[in-house]
Amino acid sequence: EESVPTLINLLDSKETAISCAASRTFEYFYWKNEAVIERKNWGVNPLVQLLKSPDDKIRVCAINALSESESFRALHPLLIQLSSNNDLAASGAARALGMLRQTPAIPALQEVVFNHTSPIVRAQALVALIRLNSPIDEKSEDKILTNNSLFNATLILTLRQFDDGVTANRLSRKITDKKIILDQ
Repeated sequence: EESVPTLINLLDSKETAISCAASRTFEYFYWKNEAVIERKNWGVNPLVQLLKSPDDKIRVCAINALSESESFRALHPLLIQLSSNNDLAASGAARALGMLRQTPAIPALQEVVFNHTSPIVRAQALVALIRLNSPIDEKSEDKILTNNSLFNATLILTLRQFDDGVTANRLSRKITDKKIILDQ
């Protein structure tokens, strides 16, 4: 509990490694429900502020920590990160929005799934929609699943991280049935 103010100060470090280490510590605190019970949410606002950093690595570290925070305060800033020029930040934001389980994110995630140029970001957004129990009809699934091997490989790996036992298996089978996982 007493380390939280120091960690908050370390988030503002000019050194990327130190700022990311502090972010990862908050991520661990959020992930472990019993860790730092009283003060861990003090880190949410400073982590949200890190999303304004020009340093992509710092933003990605903050996104990862916020994904575990279960904080509604992270919703809007993460939605903004979906349009980042950095694919790691945008895909991390999509993943985080799915983990936060905030249904107001659904329209933005749907937009990303159908229109983003990065297959990695699109795959993470699709899994986030699955986590949010957003219905995906068969016609939309066929439109989403492409012959892009990077998209399909990312989607399968991401689906394996989150397996609801129904949608994940159906989409994985659909990809492998079409034999479009890897371009030979």
